[in-house]
Amino acid sequence: SRDNTIPFIQKLTDKFSWIHLKHQENFSDYGGHINFSYAVWEGYNFLDEFCRENNVNYDFVAKLDADTIVSKNFFEYLLMKCKEDPKLGCVSGKPFTLKNTRARLSVEEISEHDLVEDIFPSNEMQDKRLYRKTCLDSVGGFPITKYAPDTVLLAKIRLKEWKINCFQETTIINLRGDSGIERNTWRSSKQMGKARYYLDYHPLLILGGMFYLVLNKKKSNPLAFLIGYIESTIKREEIIDDDEIREYFRKRRLKETFLQIKIF
Repeated sequence: SRDNTIPFIQKLTDKFSWIHLKHQENFSDYGGHINFSYAVWEGYNFLDEFCRENNVNYDFVAKLDADTIVSKNFFEYLLMKCKEDPKLGCVSGKPFTLKNTRARLSVEEISEHDLVEDIFPSNEMQDKRLYRKTCLDSVGGFPITKYAPDTVLLAKIRLKEWKINCFQETTIINLRGDSGIERNTWRSSKQMGKARYYLDYHPLLILGGMFYLVLNKKKSNPLAFLIGYIESTIKREEIIDDDEIREYFRKRRLKETFLQIKIF
């Protein structure tokens, strides 16, 4: 982390015995998403080992950013929904981003005029999520990939026939715009295109993604997105070494998209 997350967590560990700070050990020269995926993978392994050694049983795993705030009932509501439907494997709340960076204490103190709703394509959701442990373990835990580990994880969850839902009745707010690893819009959009090539997206999905970015005016640059994809194609860069994921984005996801278009 390049911000003050580590010293902030360190202060919390001094105050609360149930909070632990895990320093990342594995890094790749590629940087970016793969180092992020290593961090999450290490964190989950640390959590699982700690719980086993201390005879702590748990059924759900949450993943949040330090610069995120949630409704007071966020976890309570999501847990209730998961208990109502045993097939729910991954859930989250309605996502927003704060327009300015003023410090706030809670969701309840923020006016709707301070927020911009975050819109995601139907096959995606924000990476601040609650996972059912049996669901997470059924797909091998958090994946380590060069690009888009959260997208890969959602695909694996779908392939195992688990349900995914983003509930509108509880809220999660990003205190800054979420542009991924890169903070520059052009670079983050270009990286998004490279990630789609890495996952072996069908070209029609790439065109659909471009139109989506244009129509929804998301904080991404459609041209940079296309350039990133084309650049990776010309250079014949590395593609994910996971036949299941390649098959999903090359064929199954394309069929799912066409079915959604027919419904509308």
